[in-house]
Amino acid sequence: MKTILIVGSCLLLILFLFTNCAQIAGGISKKKAAKNIDEFLKKEYKGKLAYKNLSRAFNTATMNPNSFFIHVYNKKNPEIEFYTYIDAKKIVTNKYATSYKIKLEEQYQRIVEYYNTEQKVITEFSNDTLSVDFLDNEIIALNFNYEINAEELKTFCTKFLNRLNESYEILHNGTSRKLLVKTPNFNDGLVSIPLQIEEQQQWSIGYYFLAENLVNAEAFKTKIESNIQAKLDQHYPYYKINEYKKVFLDKSSLSKGAWVQYLLDTRINNEENEKYENPLVGIYIVYFDFETNFIYRGEMLTENNGVISYEEEINKIKKALNEEGIVTE
Repeated sequence: MKTILIVGSCLLLILFLFTNCAQIAGGISKKKAAKNIDEFLKKEYKGKLAYKNLSRAFNTATMNPNSFFIHVYNKKNPEIEFYTYIDAKKIVTNKYATSYKIKLEEQYQRIVEYYNTEQKVITEFSNDTLSVDFLDNEIIALNFNYEINAEELKTFCTKFLNRLNESYEILHNGTSRKLLVKTPNFNDGLVSIPLQIEEQQQWSIGYYFLAENLVNAEAFKTKIESNIQAKLDQHYPYYKINEYKKVFLDKSSLSKGAWVQYLLDTRINNEENEKYENPLVGIYIVYFDFETNFIYRGEMLTENNGVISYEEEINKIKKALNEEGIVTE
């Protein structure tokens, strides 16, 4: 009984130390941090900026228990927002507050420029047939009010991309970006187009992919996976369908597609292997007509994907699709 009490006391002490270590090491409380940050923003920005999602950001490099992570936004226009770190203890001192405001102002003006540039692009391309939305840091939605064809989409994307590249340094936010094409019949998305970053620090149009909402449509997904599973059961019983897939759409017609399914080899057991072996080695492709969801062919592309480079993998897929008449360029 004594041993149990000692062990229990030790566990409680460890829990106390972990939950209060920041304050034990000299860190101020979250309540005090909030008060100090409120005071700083009120003094320096006269209520123009506010913040939310205050959380302690204990930095192991500086070992600063007073470092906090905050989500700053413009009160009149919350779409102007950014994240930053702040020393919530020093922020009430004149020296730190002065230097920190310079840093904060740089971040704020950068995001204002980013927002204003987005609004210019939206205004330039908005008309009776189209509206543009920067949904988040990744997706730019192109909302057409008619069923756009492949040639029209290609022409528009070239023009739109040229405009984005004029403001590349402003609009590039460090994350991957993609265009999401929406039409009246596909108001959640028809085509997803990743933007690739070239060496010249410009975006270029990548492959066309079927929008995620269509890929994950239950009836369509079940039909494709059932077709693949039937082929695997018959010819490749050691393979298992993995959640990872790519669903390409023909650039020349928007009517043909290729479901590229990655497969796990169940014969590979890394719990027993001395050296890790990539089990994601199979790639099976199902070709289908998008308008009718008719599956007209399937093939095992490779069984050694785990030992080839990503570039080789993409080239294999690209070659197979182009031979099938699905244009990727």
